[in-house]
Amino acid sequence: MSFQDRTGIPKINRDQLALTTIFVPELMEQHAISRILSACDDKAIALEREITLLDELFRAVLEALMTGRLSAQSLVEAEGTV
Repeated sequence: MSFQDRTGIPKINRDQLALTTIFVPELMEQHAISRILSACDDKAIALEREITLLDELFRAVLEALMTGRLSAQSLVEAEGTV
């Protein structure tokens, strides 16, 4: 039994692969794509940090409300006047 028989991945031979056209953008376009993707990565990291900070804030406020150190009474009263 050969190793190739152990996978469910179809095989392609060298002749078939040699006939395959692979389009590669010019170097300047590759750099532009790279900059865009890096900016997206940076934004995703910043949003993840913001989520973490907001989650920490939520938990701190929730704890303060549950222990009575913070009151929501003014919010309840303001809700009734709307």
